Amino acid sequence: MKKKTVMLVSLFIGVCLISLPILDKSALAEEKTGITLEETTVQDALKRTLKEKAVLLRENSVLKSEIDKLNSRINIYLSRIKELSGKTVSLQKELSRLKDSSMKDKEEMKASLSDTIQKLTQENQQLKDFLSSVQEEREDNQYFMLWQKAETTLQAAKEKVKDLSQKYEDLKGDTGKVHYNLGNFFFKSGQYEQALSEYKIALRYLPNDTDICYNLAVIYDYYIKDAEKAKFYYSKYLGKTPRSKDSLAVKSRLIENDFKSKLVE
Repeated sequence: MKKKTVMLVSLFIGVCLISLPILDKSALAEEKTGITLEETTVQDALKRTLKEKAVLLRENSVLKSEIDKLNSRINIYLSRIKELSGKTVSLQKELSRLKDSSMKDKEEMKASLSDTIQKLTQENQQLKDFLSSVQEEREDNQYFMLWQKAETTLQAAKEKVKDLSQKYEDLKGDTGKVHYNLGNFFFKSGQYEQALSEYKIALRYLPNDTDICYNLAVIYDYYIKDAEKAKFYYSKYLGKTPRSKDSLAVKSRLIENDFKSKLVE
C-alpha cells in the first residue's frame, strides 16, 4: 500500500515537472504579444501627437502673422492720433494768438482758422473710417481694449473740435460787438463815414442785428442824404422786426422819403 502511494506521488510530481516549461512558454508568449500591442499603441499615439503639433505650429504661425498685421495698423492709427493731438494743440495756440492780435490780423487769421477747422473735421472723418476698418479685424483679438481706448480718444478729439468751433463763433460775435461800439463812437463824434464803415463790418459778423441796420439807415437818411441806401437798410430792419415799437415810425419815414423823391422828379 505504501509503495503504491509513493509511486503515485512520484508520478504526480513527474507530470507536474514536465508541464511546467509548457506553462512558462505560453505565459511569455502572451506577455510578449501584450508588449507588442502596447508598443504599437504608443507609436500610434506618438504619430497623432506629432501631427497635432504640426497643425498647432501652422495655426500659431498664421495667428502670429495676423497679429503682426494688426500691430502695424494699430501703430499707424496711434501715429494718426498723435498727429491729430498735435494739430489740436496748434489750433488752440493759434486761437489764443488770434485773441491777442489786432483787428486786421484777426480778420485774416479767422479765415485761416476756419480752413483749419474744416481740414481737421475732414481728418477726423478719415480717422473714423480707419477705425471702422480696424473694428472689423478686432473680433476675438487681444487688441480689443486698445481699440476701445482709441475710440474714446477720437470722441475726445471731436469734442475739442466742437469746442473750438463754438469759441470761433463766440469770437465772431465779440468782434462784431467791437465794431458796433466803434460805430457808435464815431456816430456820436459826428464822423459819419467812419461810423458807416464800422457798422458795415459789424453787420458782417452780426447779420441779424436790427440795431445795426437801423443805425445805418438813420445815417444814410439824415446825414449822408442817400435815400436809396436809407430805404435799403430801413427795409432790412423791417424785414427782421416787422412788429417792433419803431416799425410804424420807420414805415412813415419810408413813405415820406418816397413822396419827396416823387416831388423832385
